[in-house]
Amino acid sequence: MTQLHANFHLRNLKGFRQLLLEPRSSAHNAPPPGAAGNNSPRSWQAGGAMASAFVHDPNTRDHLGRTPLHLACASNEPYAIDFVTTMLAHSHVNINLADAESHWTPLHRALYAGNLAAAVLLLQRADIDIEIKDKEGYTAFDLYNSTVEGTKPEGAGPRQLFTWGANRNSTLGVGGGDDRTYPEYVHIPQIQGRDEKQGTAKLQPVMVNQIEMAKLHTVVVTAESKCNLRVCGFGSGGRLGQGQHTVLALTPLPSASFSHRITSVALGQDHTLALTAEGDVLSWGLNRFLQLGYVIESSASRGEELVQGAPRRILGVLKKERVIGVAACKSASACWTDKDVFTWGTNNGQLGYTKATQPTQVLPRKVTFVSQPIIGLSITESAMACLLDSQEILCFWNDAHFKINFPMQRFPSEFSIYRPPQAVGRPCIAKVTSCDASFAALSTLGDVFLFSLPPATELEKEGKDKWADIKPQRVWALRKQHSAVKDVSLGADGSMILCTKSGHVFVRTRNFKAASSTSSGALTKSFKFHRVPFLQRVVKVCANSTGAFAAIRMDAQRRSVAVTGNTLAEALDCLLTHVHASDRNSEPGLKVGVDDAIDFDSEDDFSDTESDTLAIELDIAYCRRLLAVLEAEPPSVPWTAPLHSKAQGADILLTSGRDIPAHRSILLTRCPALRSVLKGEAIKGAGISVNLVPKSHTHGFPHLAFQGCHTMTVYLLLQYLYTDNVAAIWDRRVGSRVARRCSRLDIRPMKIKEELRALAKVLHLGSLADALDRPVKCVPTPSLSNQFEQLFLDAQKDVGLSGSALGDRPIPHDVEIELADKTVACHSAVLRAQSPFFAGFFGTEDWTARRWGNGILRVNAKHLEWQPMSYVFLFMCCGRGEEIFDNIDFVSSADELVNFLFLVMACANEFLLDKLVLICSSAILKYVNVTNVCPILANAMHFHASQLVQSLQSYMAKNMECLLECRLLDGAASGMIKQLSEYVRVQQAEKHPISRSNTLGEQALRNNAEWLALQDIPQPIIRSAKVKAIRASPKAALLGIPAKGRSIYLCRR
Repeated sequence: MTQLHANFHLRNLKGFRQLLLEPRSSAHNAPPPGAAGNNSPRSWQAGGAMASAFVHDPNTRDHLGRTPLHLACASNEPYAIDFVTTMLAHSHVNINLADAESHWTPLHRALYAGNLAAAVLLLQRADIDIEIKDKEGYTAFDLYNSTVEGTKPEGAGPRQLFTWGANRNSTLGVGGGDDRTYPEYVHIPQIQGRDEKQGTAKLQPVMVNQIEMAKLHTVVVTAESKCNLRVCGFGSGGRLGQGQHTVLALTPLPSASFSHRITSVALGQDHTLALTAEGDVLSWGLNRFLQLGYVIESSASRGEELVQGAPRRILGVLKKERVIGVAACKSASACWTDKDVFTWGTNNGQLGYTKATQPTQVLPRKVTFVSQPIIGLSITESAMACLLDSQEILCFWNDAHFKINFPMQRFPSEFSIYRPPQAVGRPCIAKVTSCDASFAALSTLGDVFLFSLPPATELEKEGKDKWADIKPQRVWALRKQHSAVKDVSLGADGSMILCTKSGHVFVRTRNFKAASSTSSGALTKSFKFHRVPFLQRVVKVCANSTGAFAAIRMDAQRRSVAVTGNTLAEALDCLLTHVHASDRNSEPGLKVGVDDAIDFDSEDDFSDTESDTLAIELDIAYCRRLLAVLEAEPPSVPWTAPLHSKAQGADILLTSGRDIPAHRSILLTRCPALRSVLKGEAIKGAGISVNLVPKSHTHGFPHLAFQGCHTMTVYLLLQYLYTDNVAAIWDRRVGSRVARRCSRLDIRPMKIKEELRALAKVLHLGSLADALDRPVKCVPTPSLSNQFEQLFLDAQKDVGLSGSALGDRPIPHDVEIELADKTVACHSAVLRAQSPFFAGFFGTEDWTARRWGNGILRVNAKHLEWQPMSYVFLFMCCGRGEEIFDNIDFVSSADELVNFLFLVMACANEFLLDKLVLICSSAILKYVNVTNVCPILANAMHFHASQLVQSLQSYMAKNMECLLECRLLDGAASGMIKQLSEYVRVQQAEKHPISRSNTLGEQALRNNAEWLALQDIPQPIIRSAKVKAIRASPKAALLGIPAKGRSIYLCRR
C-alpha cells in the first residue's frame, strides 16, 4: 500500500495534500544563492530532478490497479469529495485510467456508487473520455443505467423531436437555414385559435408520434386529437400544401378543410401520403409520375404542372378498404390492409405487375402475388420489399418477385464474434426500410442487415438470375442486450442511423481513412459507427438523402403527486363541535376516515348487511357519533359569548332539546331563508317552526329555536349545511347497524326522514328535498362551493365598511387581510376551517381579544401581493381544487407559469395550506423537462415541497445520463447534489438489494466470528518523514546550507 492510499484510508487529508505538492518551476531552474555562474560545469537541472523525487505520483496503483482517485470516487463518505478535488487539482493526474479488476475508470466507480458530486467534477475535465468501456463492454453511463430502474425508454411518455445534420432545403425545421452539428430540440407550438385547449393547457409542448424526411420536405405527426400535421421544407409543387413555398420552421398544414387525425405518413420527393385514423388515405403534391392515386383535372392544376395543393382522399378500390399502412418513393406509392397490398404510379418493375403491359397505374391496383398479410412495406424507384406476417421479406424487382434469405448466426466477416445464447436461431425480421437502391432490415434480436439491388440494366447483361446473388450483410451485430437496435433508417451514400434499446443513437458514415489504410496494406472498414453525443432515450430515428437526421426522444415518466387533504366540505365538517367534541383529532383538516367507519361495535354487527360501500360505511360511522352525543349528558354549563375559542368560532346557537353551536356566516350562506328568521320573522310549516329567541333569554348572541322536530333531525340538517351530504339513517343498510341504539333513544329513522324533508321544504333547500324523495341514500346535488364563492365575491364589495353600515349587510364579514396592493374581506369561520394558521390565530384569545375592532379583525399581510394570493383565497374561501390553475391567462410561457406557481406555493406555506402546496406541485410537474428540472428542484427544496422533491429526484435519476453529459448539474448546490445522490443510492439498492447491501458480508462475519477473534490483523502504518542532520559535505556547502542546523526531509516511499 502506497502512502497516498494509506492517507486516504486514514482520512488524513492534510498529509494527502502534502504528498501531492508539486515543486515550483522557478525553484528548479534558478541556481541557489552563492552558487557558481553559468560557467559552472554542474547542471542546475539536476537540482530539479532531485526535488521531483519528493513528489508522489498521483497515478500510483495498489495491488488491484486502483489509483487513489478510484477509491475516492467509489466512496460515499463525506470526506471523500475533498480527496477527489485534491486529486483533480493535480496537473499530472490521469482521470481515464482503468483499474485491473473490472477495467473501470473513476467515472465508472463514481456512477456505480451513486457519487454524483464526484461524477460532476470528473465530467468538468476537458480530458474526460466517456466512451471507455469496461471488460463487459459497458461505458460509465451504461453501467449507471443498469443499476437504476426506468433509465431505458420503455412504455409511454412525452416524446420530443431533435434534428441535426445538413439543413439543405430547410428540412430540419429549426427555424433557420444553417446546418446543425449537434442535435437540437425542435419546439412545436400549439395551433393558435384552436378551441380545444385554453388557459395553461396551451402552454404544454406538443408531443411527436412520427417524423418522415424526404429530400425536399419534412412532415411530423403530432399527438394532437386533430389537425396533427406539421410541415417544413421547400414547398414548390404543393408538397407542403397549397400556397406555401419555403418554410423554415414546422408549421401546420394550411388547409381550412383539413380536420383529420393522422396516424402515419409516407413521403416521396414531390408528394405526401397520409393515413387517417379511420383508415383512409390522403395525398397531395406534384402528380408528375401519377403517384397521387387519382386524376387531376387541368383546371385544378397550375399551368402545366399537375399539382394537388390540398389533401385529397384516394378512392377507387380503396373506397371500402381500411388501410393500415402507407409507403412512397419518388415515382410510386403503395398501401396495405390487413389482407392485401395496393400500388400505383410509374412502374419500373417494382409495383407487382408487368411494366411492359402496365407502365403506369393511375388508380390503386391490388398486387395479386402477395398471398398473405404483411406488417410492413418499403418501396423505391426500382424495388419494393414487403415484410410478411411470417417475418420474411418478399421483394419485387424488375418484374420478378422473390424472398430474401438472411444469413444464419455466423458473423459474415473475417473474424468470429461472440453470440449470446438468446441470439441462437434464425433471426426474424421486424422492420424494413430503404433509401435509393439500398434496403435495411431490422431483426427481432436487434441485428441490422443491409442489402442492395443492382440496376435493371446490369440484370439484362448478366442474366435474369442475378437476384439469386443478393446476400444481406449484417452491419450491426448484437453483443449486449442494451445494444440491440430498436429502430433504423437509411440515408444517402451508405449512411445509416439507428437507436438501441438503451436509447442511444449511432450514425454510420463512410470512413475516409479506409482508402489510405488499404493502400498501405492495413485492413480498415469502409464504414464506421459513432455515437451521437448529448442525445439519450431515443425510440425512433429518421434520415433523408441530403444528410439530415432526426430522432424522437421519449422523456422519462414523472411520478405523479398525490393530492390529499380535505375539501371545503370536509374542512367545514370539523367545525361541528357536537360531532368532534370527543374526537382526539379535532383540529381542522381531519375527517372521519374509513378505518373509523368499519370499526363498529359487536352488538350492531349484523351478518345480513346488503352493502359495504364506502359511502354507507361513512354514514354508519357518522350516525354512531351523533348517537353517542345524544347518549351523553348535555353540558351543565350553558354556552356563553364569546364562542370564538370555545366552539371553533361559533357565534349562533340552535336549540331543539339541546343547544347546538353553529356559525352564522355558514348558515346564512347555505340557507338564505334563515336571514328572515334572524330579523324576527318565524318560519312555520308541516308542524315545524323556526323562530328567533328573544334577547332576554340569550347570552348576547343569536339563538334559533327549532320546534316540532327531534334533535337528531337538526344534527342531520347541520351536516347537510356544512358538508353537502346527509347520513341516511333511514336506509336499511345504515339503520340496521344502529337499530339498537336508536331504540334506546326512542329514535325512529323514518320519522327523522319526514321531519328532515319538512325542514328542507320550509327552509327552501331544494337539493336536500330532492335527495330525501328517494327511498334509499342519495347524495344531494353539490352546491356548497358555488355558494361560498359567491359569498367571497360579495364580501369584497363591503371592504372599508364598518359599524352600522356593515351590520346592515346580509352576511357581514369579520376579517380583513391587508395585502400590499389590496384589502381582502373574509369570514373567520371559513379561514379557521381551511387554514391551521388561522385556526391557531383565532383560537388564542390573547392574540385576538383586542383586535376585534368594530367587529372586524384586521390582519397585516402587506408583504404579500394580490395576484398569487388570489389563488390562495380561491382555495380557502371558494373551495377550488386541482382545477384552480386551469384558466391562467396572464402568462405567456411555461417558465413564467412555473415561477408564478412557486409564488402561490410560498403563500400557501405561510398559511400552512398543505393541500394547496400539493396542488401547486402537481401543476408544476406538468412542465418539468431536463433543462429546467434543476432550478425547479432547488425551489421545491426551498419550499419543503416533499412530494414534488421526490418526483423530481425520480425524474432526474432516470435522466441522469442526459443531465451529466449535457453538464446541467454543474451549477447545482452541493446540498441538492447530496440529497440527489442519496436518492439514487436508494434506487440502486432497491434494484440490487443483495449486492448493494452488507447482508452477505455480515453473515460471513457472524459465521466466522470465532476464527476472526483469533486473528492478528495489522493496521496500516504510514512511514513518517525522519529528520536528521547532514554532515558537512562539499555538496552541502555548494548548496549554501549552513553547517549548523542542517536538515532535510528524507524521501517518502
